[in-house]
Amino acid sequence: MSASGDRISPRDAEVLYRGLFESVPDAILVADNQARYLDANPAAQRLLGYDREQLLGMRVPEIVANGTEWGEREFAQFVLTGHWQGELDLRRVDGTLVAVEARATVVQLPHRTVYVSVIRENSEERRAAAELYRREQEFKAVVESAPDIIARYDRDLRCVYVNPAIERAWGLAVDTFLGKRIDEFALPVPNPTQAMSVLARTLEQVFANGKEQSVEVTAQLPGGERTYLIRAAPELAPDGTVASVVAVSHDISTRKRRELDQATLYRELIEREERLHALVRRALQVGDSERRARGETESGGRLTRRELEILQLLAQGLTNGQIGQELGLATGTVKNHVGELLPKLGAADRTRAAVRAFELGLLETPGNTPDRRQRR
Repeated sequence: MSASGDRISPRDAEVLYRGLFESVPDAILVADNQARYLDANPAAQRLLGYDREQLLGMRVPEIVANGTEWGEREFAQFVLTGHWQGELDLRRVDGTLVAVEARATVVQLPHRTVYVSVIRENSEERRAAAELYRREQEFKAVVESAPDIIARYDRDLRCVYVNPAIERAWGLAVDTFLGKRIDEFALPVPNPTQAMSVLARTLEQVFANGKEQSVEVTAQLPGGERTYLIRAAPELAPDGTVASVVAVSHDISTRKRRELDQATLYRELIEREERLHALVRRALQVGDSERRARGETESGGRLTRRELEILQLLAQGLTNGQIGQELGLATGTVKNHVGELLPKLGAADRTRAAVRAFELGLLETPGNTPDRRQRR
């Protein structure tokens, strides 16, 4: 209504309609019941590359690229129902196609019926959707063929997806797990509760803190004992909360067996080395005892019987002359023997020779010392 309260005049309404028609960013095409275009706003001209005069008189099937038969059929259906909505491709003046989303409705004018289509380009959205679909298909192909078991769980710890690897590993169909909570899995293995409890706790931790968790789980499967390294990662909702968790289970049984074999081998090597060291120590002890019994010194020299006799008396503090008297030898001869035995003992003088003789066990105990004078 105008400021005075009067209704808008037909002329003003025409000006208002034309202003809106010319200024809206969406393309608008107006057709009659013969599918012939009667009007097109500037946005439609920019979208299709035709000017208004070129579009007037063209028919809908000439612009819609989905095929003449499709265009005729859909337009006839639109005329009957009075509305239409969907996605389609339009042909530009240069022959290229543009993806659009269209809404069409019937408008009753005083003297005739027209069909108005409001069109919005969605090429980017369609390309994005196509790209997303392509990536989803690639991801699905990778996941479906992966050797690792990949599963998704919701906040109730219910399995909403699992790849076919579960069938190859456990001999169970995918349907055995889908829609079931972890504690509802019917596993044909002895004592499955422990392994499933570990998995459940790991998933609960990821839902609680939003951080990836890893855990090793060992289960007795029909084919034997298997060990899995499970990595559980959060999938976030738009608000940042954890919407679901993806768990990837990698079979590390072979690696664990190899590590166990290596640990066993290492332990055996250590034990063998310890036994070898013990044998060497005993051999050295026996050799040292035998060497002492033979009168061998650390320098490798072997004392003669006469040198052992002189050494025994030297250790008792006797002089060369006294030793000579005891053994019936000249003092010079004793001196020569002492000069021979000192380097064999690695000693610089008589005192150190006595000490080394004691350390090497070469000295006779007092009770076993022979009476030289009786022997002589």
